[in-house]
Amino acid sequence: MPTASDIYDPAVPDSPAHSASSHQHQHQQQQQQQQQQQQQQQQQQQQQQQQQKEQQQQQQQQQQQVQQQQRMEQQQQQQQQQQQQQEVQQRMEQQQQPQAVQQQQPQQEGGGGGGGCGGSGAGGGGGGVEGGSSGGGGGSGGSSGSRAPAPAAAAAAAAAAAAAAAAAAAAAEGAAAAAAAATAAAAGAAAAADGAAAAAAAAAAAVAAAAAGGAAADGAAAAAAAATAGSAATAAAAGGAAAAPAAATAAAAAAAAATAATSSASPHHLSGPSLSSFPSYPTFQLCFNAFSIMPLIL
Repeated sequence: MPTASDIYDPAVPDSPAHSASSHQHQHQQQQQQQQQQQQQQQQQQQQQQQQQKEQQQQQQQQQQQVQQQQRMEQQQQQQQQQQQQQEVQQRMEQQQQPQAVQQQQPQQEGGGGGGGCGGSGAGGGGGGVEGGSSGGGGGSGGSSGSRAPAPAAAAAAAAAAAAAAAAAAAAAEGAAAAAAAATAAAAGAAAAADGAAAAAAAAAAAVAAAAAGGAAADGAAAAAAAATAGSAATAAAAGGAAAAPAAATAAAAAAAAATAATSSASPHHLSGPSLSSFPSYPTFQLCFNAFSIMPLIL
């Protein structure tokens, strides 16, 4: 049966103290491994976060470059549109000036023809014919003035240029909207990365909680081992206490035997029979009566 010193000695292989110490050593090794795993996970998370940040920065730089290019293109388109409008206006002004001069010249020629018509007699008639011919010439001038649809073509060209400018502006707005969508997508990717990092942190916390639970379980096992050792020590002490009365009884019996042997060997018993050695009264009376009757019979 193991003693209390053996129970509490970690060097004894089968003792509860040895099993508890070995269990604690195993638990410490497990904790160290878990800590190393957690550190590796944290390092991986940090690397992922750095990579995500770098990607976000690159995306932002690319978006800024795209936006700058779009702005430059918009400015160039606006400048080209302004130049086209100015050229159209200049052409319209240049075309309107010769037409005004042509309109003034036929009116003056028509007046001359009227004068011819105002001549005397047949001459006046001839003059009228000549005036009519000159009037016809003026009419021909009017027909030449009917070439005025050129300003309408210029207006149509200006309208087409304005439509092209509007289309370019719409395209620029579409590009800006696409850039905004790309920015929103990058923000969504960053949010997803943050969510993944939060999930990894939660997993690390769960691992730490599991390690804490294992430590608590190991502590409970160590406490149970200590309680077992205490109960064993208590049982050993109880066995010793139970053996003490038996030893005392045996010692008392041995003392009584020694006393009896001593009393039997004393001279008091060798002096003669005691009163207790005589028979009882009825037996003595019968013997006396028998001895007293024998002479009478004989």
